[in-house]
Amino acid sequence: MKTIEGSLDFRRVDAPGHILDVLGDLRVESGATIVKEALVAGSAKVGEGVRLRALKAAGSIDLGPRVTIERWIDTGARLSVSDGCQLGARATAGKEIILGADVQFHLLSAPCIVVGSAESQSYERHSVPSRPVAEFGNPSRCRPRADGALLTVSDFIIPDGASAAGDVIARGDIRIGRQATIRGSLHSETDVLIGEGAVITGSVYAERTLHLGENAVISEHALTAGAAIIESGARVGSPGRITTLLADQFVELNAGAILYGRIVSAHGGVTRAAQNTSVKAVAN
Repeated sequence: MKTIEGSLDFRRVDAPGHILDVLGDLRVESGATIVKEALVAGSAKVGEGVRLRALKAAGSIDLGPRVTIERWIDTGARLSVSDGCQLGARATAGKEIILGADVQFHLLSAPCIVVGSAESQSYERHSVPSRPVAEFGNPSRCRPRADGALLTVSDFIIPDGASAAGDVIARGDIRIGRQATIRGSLHSETDVLIGEGAVITGSVYAERTLHLGENAVISEHALTAGAAIIESGARVGSPGRITTLLADQFVELNAGAILYGRIVSAHGGVTRAAQNTSVKAVAN
């Protein structure tokens, strides 16, 4: 390990073969490679096309475009990630992670994770009395469980703008209409498709695909044995609470998606932020 008193400007021509312990800030020139871990007492700014084995900073980290993290990256504050970065096995932050477009990841963890900017469309919601979920099911194909959850052997559909109360467990698809509300949790042996602006106050599990529409909300955990697609402005979790978005296949996050807690994607995830919401980090 090599200890650097004060801050360090790391250049492309530098090629240390040891761990860096920087007692100040770190600035890495575009195109440079740091082959060993870097520990930083202050903040770090990483230029375009840099390759890092691993980076830990007590302060904020700004990654320029197309930075590659081979193993992991961690900050005690904010992690800002520009377009085209690869974040290795895990990326963690003490405050927030802000992601640009085409960012690849496997595990993200922070109190707040947002793609581009956290802007979502607001809806004027009319007060609609909640009806029991059983009223929306086919009586010949569903029955209540002892704990009150509704079991159905077919698809389950909540129409646009409706409000239902109770948990649902379905062998078929679960489809929630636009601006509908479910005061409960959902479990499907196939797909869960949640429409634009809909709100689920509980958790969601899908055996195949989980699709969360634009500006829709899942207030608790979201889990799938398949893929998860989170559309623009959609939200998983609630501020101040640690929730998990877990997918056994891949995760796609679109512009303005916001999550509170952890994102775990066994086969990797990617962001699809719009051009005008991309993070603009400082590059050398």
